[in-house]
Amino acid sequence: QVAEGRLGPSTVVLDHTSGFEGLLLVDDDLLGVIGHSNFGSIRATTCVYKGKWIYEVLISSQGLMQIGWCTLNCRFNQEEGVGDTPDSYAYDGNRVRKWNVTTTNYGKVSSCPPRNGV
Repeated sequence: QVAEGRLGPSTVVLDHTSGFEGLLLVDDDLLGVIGHSNFGSIRATTCVYKGKWIYEVLISSQGLMQIGWCTLNCRFNQEEGVGDTPDSYAYDGNRVRKWNVTTTNYGKVSSCPPRNGV
């Protein structure tokens, strides 16, 4: 399946072979990840470079986390994750901030009720 502005396999999964740092546990189906360190980062197996695209993510925990986009040149380490490097951009819904090396306020505080009585 070929789509203009998109490179990669037709089924998108997490790329557990490169581009991430930190202690991460990736599910067998390569669709879920649990981070056990500060700034654990992982990217998907597909890239988009043209047009308008969306993705859906289910965040099933609370606390600090940034989600976003990066280039293949982006290298994560124990101090820098997505949004902390010049070639990445991230949003942090917990702190209501956007990140690209520096940070600024962005968005509104979520009014979602806690899940599972937490």
